[in-house]
Parts: sequence; C-alpha cells; structure tokens
Amino acid sequence: MDAGRVVVAAVQWARQSFATVKALEASLCVPLAEAAQGGARLVVFGAGVGEALQDALGCAEATPELQAGFEALGERLAAACGVTLALGPLRVATSAGILRLAYLFGPDGRMLGTQAQAHRSAAERAAGLMVGVELAPLETPVGRVGLVCGSDVAYPEVSRILCRQGACILVHQDALPRWSEALALSRLWREVQANQVFGVEAYGVGAGRCGRSAIHAPVEMAPGGTGWLAQAPDDEQPAVVAAELDFERLRKVVAAYPIHGLRNDAQYLRYFPGVYYGKESSLCSSDSSRSSSTAEAVTTKGVGVGERVLAATLSPLMRWRSRPARLQAVLDALPYEQAAQPALPMVRVAAVQFDINLTFSAADYARHSHEMVRRAVQGGAGLVVFPEYATLPLLGLLPGARRLAAMLEQGAAQAPAEPAGADGDDSYGTMALALRLTAPAALRVYRATFSALAARFGVTLVAGSAIELGPDGRLYNVGYLYGSDGRELARQVKTHLVPSEVAMGYGVGEDILVTSTAAGRLALPVCMDHTYYETARIAALTGADLLIDPSANNEYYNPYAQARGVWNRVQEVHTFGVLCSGVGRVAGSVFQGRSGVYAPLAMTPAGDGVLAEAQTCDQEEIVFADLDYAALHAYQAQEPLELNLAQYRRYLPAAYLAV
Repeated sequence: MDAGRVVVAAVQWARQSFATVKALEASLCVPLAEAAQGGARLVVFGAGVGEALQDALGCAEATPELQAGFEALGERLAAACGVTLALGPLRVATSAGILRLAYLFGPDGRMLGTQAQAHRSAAERAAGLMVGVELAPLETPVGRVGLVCGSDVAYPEVSRILCRQGACILVHQDALPRWSEALALSRLWREVQANQVFGVEAYGVGAGRCGRSAIHAPVEMAPGGTGWLAQAPDDEQPAVVAAELDFERLRKVVAAYPIHGLRNDAQYLRYFPGVYYGKESSLCSSDSSRSSSTAEAVTTKGVGVGERVLAATLSPLMRWRSRPARLQAVLDALPYEQAAQPALPMVRVAAVQFDINLTFSAADYARHSHEMVRRAVQGGAGLVVFPEYATLPLLGLLPGARRLAAMLEQGAAQAPAEPAGADGDDSYGTMALALRLTAPAALRVYRATFSALAARFGVTLVAGSAIELGPDGRLYNVGYLYGSDGRELARQVKTHLVPSEVAMGYGVGEDILVTSTAAGRLALPVCMDHTYYETARIAALTGADLLIDPSANNEYYNPYAQARGVWNRVQEVHTFGVLCSGVGRVAGSVFQGRSGVYAPLAMTPAGDGVLAEAQTCDQEEIVFADLDYAALHAYQAQEPLELNLAQYRRYLPAAYLAV
C-alpha cells in the first residue's frame, strides 16, 4: 500500500447467458480492466459468475468440473490484470455435503484462499446446504481481507471474529431479490461501523436480481457522514464502483472514537460462549461489582482532601435542596390519572424525548417529569421511557451552577477542534467534579420522583439513567426501571463508555439484565452499550423481547451515526427496540437525537425498521407506538436465527483476547 492508501473496486456485474467460457471471460474482463486501469488493487465481483460459468460449461451444480473451471478462471483473470480478485461465491461438494465458498485470488494468479459460509438463509436450509466452522482473514497485498460469505452478513459474530483476527477490509458478495437503503444499513455497512474497518460490497444484478454495490467506511470519514465512500448509481444496472481507502485517516478516526478500545472484555468473557447454550460462561465470576477491563484501563483521579472538604461543606445545602418532604409535597399537589394497563401481547410504548437542560430546583424537575409522564399516559402508554442522563438537569442544584455552565460553554466555544476525551482537556475534570458533588442529591430527587410517578400513574416506567457516585469514588451511569407500583425492578449499570466518560473516570458494570414487567420482557442497556452487538445478543438470548436504549448523544444529529445503535441491534436479534433521546445544550455540550420505536424490517409498514419516530432531533416531544409481541414471536418463528454454535464455541470468547 502506498503511504497507507489503496484503491478498491466493486463490480456490479449483470448475469447473462454465455455459449462458451471464452465469451464469459471476455465479458468479465471489461469491468475488471476498467477497475484495474482506475488503479484498483482489490476488485470484488457480486454473486452470479459461478452460475454463468455453470451454464457455459453445461454441467451440474457443485461438480468437480465446475469448481476446477471457476478456480482456473479466477486465476487467469487476477493474473491478467495484476489485481487481488474476489470473483464471487461458488457452491462446492465436500465429503460433508455442499458448501458455499467465497474465493480470493492474488495478483500473480495464485488462489490465496477460501472462506466457507457459516450461516444459512431459510432457502439454503431447505436446500440442505452445509455450513463451515473455521473463520480466518486472508493475507493479501492490500492487507488482511475478511470474506463475509452470503448469509454470514446477518450474523455480527462473523465479522467480529474476523476483525479481531486482524481483518482490515471486509468483503461481501451477494445478489438480492430487492434492495433498499434500510436493508443496506443492516448488512455490511453495519459490520464496517461496528468494527471500524473498510468494506467492499458487490452485488450481482440481472435475471431478477438486484443490489447497490458500495465501498464502506466509518461514518466519520465518509462524505456527508453516510458511511459510504462510493455507491453504484442504482440497484439494477451494471457498474464499477471504486474508492480510495485511506488507512492513515482511519487510524485517526479510531483514535478519536476507539470502539474496540472501549470494549467490555470482562462482560464478553463472562457470557460467551455459554449464553448461546442457555447459561453463563464459567470463565468469570458472576459478581456484577467486578470492574471490566475497560474500567481498569481508566486512570482514576483519586478524590483529594480538597474535594472531600468541599463535598462536606456543600452536603447540608445539597441535602436541603433535595429534601424529600418538599419534593413529596410538590408531587402530592399534582394531578394523576391511571394509565391503561398493557393487555399483553399488546402494549403501547411512549418514548419521552426529554429536555435535559439545567433546572435549578428539585420542584421544577419533578413538575417537568410529571408533565411528560402525564402526556404519555394520556396518549395511552402502558410503558413510558425516559433518556440517558435524566439527572443531568439536576446539576443546577449545585451552587454556582449557572456560572460553571457559562464557563464551560465559553471554553467549548474557544476550544480547538479535538477528539472527544483528548488528554489535557480540563473541562472534563471540572465537569466530573461537578457531577460527583451533585450526584447524591440528584439521585435522591430522581429516584423519589420517578418511583412516585410510576406508582401514582400506575405505569411501567424506564426512568432513563442517573449519574451515580459509587463507593469507589467513580461516577457510574445507571439505568432504572420502575414497576407500576413504584417498586424498583432493575438497576442497569452502563457497560460501555463513550470517550468523554472515559476522560471523566467513569466505571462500568458487566451485567445485562432482562426483567419481566407488565409491559413484557425487556432489557435496558444504556446508550453506548447498543453500539456493540454483544449486549443485544446477550439480552435476546436471555429472553428479552424489547431492547430499550436510553440515550443522550453529545453530538449533532446524524441519522447514519444513530443507525449504528439499537436500530441495527433490533435487525440482528429480531426483537423490538426503543431509542429515547435526551436533547438540549448543557455547559457547551449539544445533545441531539431522534427518538424512535423499531422492529425488524419486514414487520414495519415502510420496510425501514421504524414503527414510529420523532419529528425533531432537538426538541422535546413524545413518540408513541403499539408493540404486538404475538406478531413478533410469529416473525421469529418464520425467520429463525440459525446460530453457528460450533463456530462460536471455537472462537468465542478467545477472539476478544486476540492481540
């Protein structure tokens, strides 16, 4: 690679009939030569070449003649143009049965290797296709390439294992009966975002097949923040799609937002592979108070004498400002009506897109929260969801909060453009101090308010998350779930941090909790947790039908960046999902997001995975949707996930320990 750059191309090739192998080869040479002349060193064809060769040879599927012919064709084409070539998948016969293999050929004509498909579609299962177990990226002149073969693109385990073994480019080849942007976002695009690598996705078209070939990159380095470096003009016509992969720029993106660096390995070691078999792994203790490797990697700023003195000095005032009797009097004076109780399998959910700007009294906070729950209940909700950082407004209880917020706002306006959490950013230390001083009082107000609202409205209430001060002096981001009687049903500690939380020394948990409620079995991993397929897989395998994502994204809204979260987790694990966003501007930090209620693509009217969505990304509003668990279970039975347990046993959790 020249200075860390390489051009790659996806060939959207139209399948047609050829009388001879020579004619087929001539057809393939045209787009291949175009890609090579444009500087491409890796060229990927969509599915269909193998079938066209079978027609030209006049032989049956999966015969030795077809396999030998395909391999010879790939070797000739790669050598003729001097490129690394992925010519497409082919079904081959083995002693165990028929496998679908993806091939890679080197620029000298040598076959570099193959990758067997490890998961099957419903049609492939019906046809008796076998699956492979082994996974390994292939060494090529352009770097390690991971071949994501056929239906494997629907299972994030495959890409994660390949990337943990060093794959820097993921390749997927396919042909689809239909294509949409939503479908594209749930395929290789998703895997590229989840693993911060590049991706080349090529589709075969013609003869009732379609697909829009593309070159993928993390949204942070793609034009318009879309995650696509290049795309075919449409999903039906032949095309050659090329783009330059800039590995140096990718390294900078990863340094600023290190998804793998923020993994919770202790969590994965604890649950994998045992959770696939209905039990936790015995590799780790089930003590949820254990710190993960992520937390252990954080430099904890010890609480010094000065902070202890300050906390002791402020404590009487903070307790007075959060005094229970005053809060109870405020709540007693407010009007209540009983929520409609869920009649399972149906439940109406309301996502409260909540303004998290500072408030300067506990009474105002209680009144504001009450009003939003009241509106949700009036809309018929039996389950109400609030966002992450629902206690952030209560930072206003701290003496001098206005001055502090103004100071941080001014600092944010004057600060140079730097990655979030960059070393030396004193604003994070200041904010962390303010949060530690406020957390005990804010938590008292938060828990009393939401427990009372749940009980008095008689509604199941996900109260978003609170900022807590742990006994170890760390801050923790913790989600709370209340039953319709006001009892605390679950306390979910966030298990993956964002860079700013790392900079402020937050700790993490390991548990993923699934709780039975009047509104169904649900899990509420917090915000960044939904960037990782692992949390959703754990939740779904332990019985969750609904994934709730209390979120407060400290960034301007980008629909593609948001799609990296719970929307895609829903597509992977076939559950419902709710994203509830905190919005506002706090101490120079902008919070935006578009709340929504999600389902598998096929269960939504527009086929986009969205049951309902907020109209805005920066204003307070409530999103309502009706969830039908009976319909979900019918879909799950009709489209069952076929997990490759033998493969996971082989590679998980060891893949997380790979260097």
